[in-house]
Amino acid sequence: MISNNDISKFFEHYPFPAVINVEEYIGNGIREPFDFVDDANIIFPEDTKRKPKKSLIVGCGYNEALYHALRNPKISYYALDISNNAVEHNKKVMKEHNIENLEVVNQDLIEAKNENYDLIYAKNVVSFVNSPLEALKHLSECLSDDGALILSVPNAYHFSAVNFIRPLLRNLEFDLYDLESVKDAFELIKGLGHNHPSAMMAFNKEEFIPLVNFISLFLTPKFNIFTIQDLFDLYAKSGLFFQNWYDNVLYYPSTSIRHNQDKHPGFYKKINSLDRVLMWDSVGRIFGSRRNHQNHTMCLRKKSDYEFFPYNLFNNAKTYVSLSPSQMIKTPEGVDSVFAVRANIRMKLSPEHEKIIDLLDKPQLVSSLLESKKISSINDQRSDALLDLFEASVVRFHL
Repeated sequence: MISNNDISKFFEHYPFPAVINVEEYIGNGIREPFDFVDDANIIFPEDTKRKPKKSLIVGCGYNEALYHALRNPKISYYALDISNNAVEHNKKVMKEHNIENLEVVNQDLIEAKNENYDLIYAKNVVSFVNSPLEALKHLSECLSDDGALILSVPNAYHFSAVNFIRPLLRNLEFDLYDLESVKDAFELIKGLGHNHPSAMMAFNKEEFIPLVNFISLFLTPKFNIFTIQDLFDLYAKSGLFFQNWYDNVLYYPSTSIRHNQDKHPGFYKKINSLDRVLMWDSVGRIFGSRRNHQNHTMCLRKKSDYEFFPYNLFNNAKTYVSLSPSQMIKTPEGVDSVFAVRANIRMKLSPEHEKIIDLLDKPQLVSSLLESKKISSINDQRSDALLDLFEASVVRFHL
């Protein structure tokens, strides 16, 4: 079993993610997943006007707590990290920028006190613990009954080749605190050849990844990865309920598979008819190793009332639909088609898609939108087009 001291020592030695200028990061318009200012309607879709009074950030590292405190000066944040260096860095920046709504302590997540937090962020933390189940149970205890837990974990469909080779590196006793030993380990992986799955994970486009990235992937003392089924098994045991993904586009066949394929007729219909969780798992297995989908990022709740909440809102008479704040609609130069563009999506829009988006300068009732005379297609086509946009996270459903 890996001790907390092993994990702490690793992150003291290798600050990861790297330190950034958080104010500049925010000023450049870059947003973190489940940013409360932009994403309240997918954190608390049952009440988009709700404001959390206090929030917990576990494994805050060098940047995350500062980011949220600066973005939400009226929310009180309590953040913890097992790296003392990370904690001291946060305190230094807090003093320099007079940040008063944040407290940062050197503490393990299991030591976090049950304070009934309205909102908890646990991003890329559960991947480094011995028992993900115990970690989730403890986080659930720290959460208020109507609170939300933001969880991000490594995607097993993407990282399985990393964990496949990690036992070899461990058995060969490479010393991750000795630079020459680390370089030797990296050369070993490079030497496996571009066709070896593990070597492919150390290669980015036309060159190998930086040495520090290799260390964070292949040499961390602990690296838990998760399939979608792994996650839902954990939820069932921990008493937590899945509410929604941050980005649906990574999980739905409508965004990845052509509805009509010559070589595989009926394939889309078959995969789209699967049970929801099995469908998400299937899309992950098909595309997870090829696309840049490194993490599963989601919102969990304590009450079963919120399970799959946004996904069950389409036929609710009180449901609103709004355009995702990070969504850009573009017509590339020299092309007639219009596209929905984000970091991980380039979706060609149909005329129905375009007309729906044109009407979303502000949130609209789904029922009113589908009855709009500005959309000329028949009702079934309107509904299908709106669901396409939801499954691509171009739009969001909420009350």
